[in-house]
Amino acid sequence: MIDRIKNIIIVTGSDFSPGRAFYISKALELLGFESKVLTHEPIYQDKESMFEKINLRKGKVLKVKIPFARALYSSIVGRLAVYTVFSLLAFIKLLKFLNNVNVVYSRGPHPFTDFVSVLVKDFRKGIKVVSDITDLWPESLTFMSENLFSKILQLIGICLNRVVYKRCDYIIVHNRYFKEYVWRIYLKGRIRRNRILVIPHVVDTKEFIPLTKQEAVNHLRKYLDDYLVHQILTKVVVGYSGLISNTIGSDILLKMFKLFEDDNRIFFLIIGEGPLKQELINFVKQNNIKNVVFAGPFPHKLMKYVINLFDIAIITSYHKKIITPSIYWFPKKFVEYAACGKPIIFIGLSKFIREKIQKYEAGMTIYPFKINDINDQINEIIQHYSEFSTNSREMATKEFDYFEALRIFQEILK
Repeated sequence: MIDRIKNIIIVTGSDFSPGRAFYISKALELLGFESKVLTHEPIYQDKESMFEKINLRKGKVLKVKIPFARALYSSIVGRLAVYTVFSLLAFIKLLKFLNNVNVVYSRGPHPFTDFVSVLVKDFRKGIKVVSDITDLWPESLTFMSENLFSKILQLIGICLNRVVYKRCDYIIVHNRYFKEYVWRIYLKGRIRRNRILVIPHVVDTKEFIPLTKQEAVNHLRKYLDDYLVHQILTKVVVGYSGLISNTIGSDILLKMFKLFEDDNRIFFLIIGEGPLKQELINFVKQNNIKNVVFAGPFPHKLMKYVINLFDIAIITSYHKKIITPSIYWFPKKFVEYAACGKPIIFIGLSKFIREKIQKYEAGMTIYPFKINDINDQINEIIQHYSEFSTNSREMATKEFDYFEALRIFQEILK
């Protein structure tokens, strides 16, 4: 059976880059499958730099264009419009490949791409659908708004998920807590439990490796001015990269900036884009904080160097109240930080991240309401930096290595 399944299309939305989708595509190619990534131009990153020199052969990325996507993305209605348009255009593209596709791999946004993926099954029998759920929608709407409109959308989305997910042949999630939630809320009695599989976020630990800050600076020299290079090489760099938004708790950085504004040891390097970025920039200017610099975003091919500019990596998550998505949250940056041997400070509620950091002693975890204690956490890491760094790298190689996903894909596709 496995020899007959050769052509797979991965359908995925993209805020910055379809990173997990590219790792999945590379894994499938190692198993002998032909795969294409169907996506749109990234919301928060330059469209040209996003796709240049990507580690997939020419023709492996199918792009659709969504006009005004970035402007629309700041509101719930705007996001729904972007998701709907992308799903419609993806469906049209899928129909063109109908006779040459055996598996449609839906990476979200959910349940939009899941809906069009299972719809394709009605046009040609024999197509299999795999849904890879790493962002919990519609529950995550709570991050954006808790008004009546948002709650109604969540109820509608939950109903749609229950209909759509039972028509998927396999469900993939990224941690065991998430698996239990998806089974209990959406799938109990609808598909066999053994068709819900766990594939963590993975990283190529031969590509993302620990480098000295000087080595990283050498690779990025044309992107960094002399002042920034001096700060990176002479200070303890506390780095943050990715989406800058209230929805993932980036606002906690405001408190951190204030706590360390007079600490000459610490330098904050903030990499990324998002709706909260300008507010953070304004805060730094208004308070005349000297030890914070904003840069990027950088294309994904450079992130293995950017992360190595950091001494300590920060991950935040939604913290205004305990809700389901914040408990099961697992961002991809976590595995990339670890692969580069960065001690991680996690400020949030996720059971999975707290468990892994504590198991490997790969950094520190802190609850958002105890943010004033973070100075002690940073001091502890600085004093025992080598051990934390080694442990973080070990966590990546044991838990998130890219090649570990191959075994599970073989199981699914045979």
